[in-house]
Amino acid sequence: MKRIVLKMLFITATSFLLTSCATFTSLNTNTLKIGMSKEEAQKAIGRKPGGVVASKRLPGSNKIVEVLQFTDTMQAYWLYFIDGTLDRWEPTNVAGPAI
Repeated sequence: MKRIVLKMLFITATSFLLTSCATFTSLNTNTLKIGMSKEEAQKAIGRKPGGVVASKRLPGSNKIVEVLQFTDTMQAYWLYFIDGTLDRWEPTNVAGPAI
């Protein structure tokens, strides 16, 4: 009886670990390129943004800066777009986006 319980426990634990590890996907920032549109960046990363973190009009111009956050289970990145074009990206931080 003890042997059966241990086998069941081992099978259950192994199944849990294998299925939970499959959900840990990381953001693919290696394919990002300066100048991409929002749609191209979203496709390159492989997921939709979690939302707009910040936006503002640049002083002395009509250009709009938007910061979109992309998140997975392990990390998060801010992507900076100027007039809809990717300008730069960085890991998130507690200080907030630099715009």
